Amino acid sequence: MKSYFGINIIEKKNIFGFKKIKFDEKSRLFNKPLGGGSIYDLGCYPSSLSILISNLKSKKEENNVDLKNTKIEFSSTNVDIDSYTDLHFSNGFSSSIGSSFKKNLGKKTEIIGSNGLIIIEDSWHCINSKIILNGKNYENNNLKYDNIFSYEIESISNSLIQNKLIPEYPALNRFETEKNIRIINDWLKSGG
Repeated sequence: MKSYFGINIIEKKNIFGFKKIKFDEKSRLFNKPLGGGSIYDLGCYPSSLSILISNLKSKKEENNVDLKNTKIEFSSTNVDIDSYTDLHFSNGFSSSIGSSFKKNLGKKTEIIGSNGLIIIEDSWHCINSKIILNGKNYENNNLKYDNIFSYEIESISNSLIQNKLIPEYPALNRFETEKNIRIINDWLKSGG
C-alpha cells in the first residue's frame, strides 16, 4: 500500500517565481511543545489506514510493525515538515506512508493486491475512489457520507447510544489506536 497526506503550507512563490519559505513559528503546526509537525497532524491518517488494511490480511493480536527507510526534514522550530517511512507488519503486509507541510503530496492511497488495485484519490474525504480488478475499472459512488469524519462521528455516537466500550469495525479499537500512537512516535524518533 502507498498512502500520502501532504499540502504545501510553508513554501510560497514570490512574483518572480522564486520560492520563499515562510511560516508562522508561533502556529501550533510548527510548535513542538504543542504537538506540531506533519507526522502528528497529517501522518496519523495514513498510519491508521495502514493498520486497518493490515488487519484485513490477518487480524492477529500480535501484528507487530517495523519502520524502515525513514526520511524526515525538520524546520527551524525542530518539527518535522516532510516525512516518509515504510511500515512492515509481522503478517507480511507493508505500507509506504508520507506526510508533508512542504510538498503537495495530495491525499492519495493505492492498495495493491494479487487481483487488482484500489485507488482512493482523496482518502480522507471518500471521493473519487476506483477499483481496478483484473484490468477492469469500477467506481464507488455508494457512499453514505462524503468524508471520513462523518463516519467517525456516527461510530462514536452509536457506541455512546448503545453503551458499547469497543467500537464496531472499521473503527480502530483501543489497542489499534495505541499501535497508531506508537507508529507515529517511532516514526518521529527514527528520523532524528
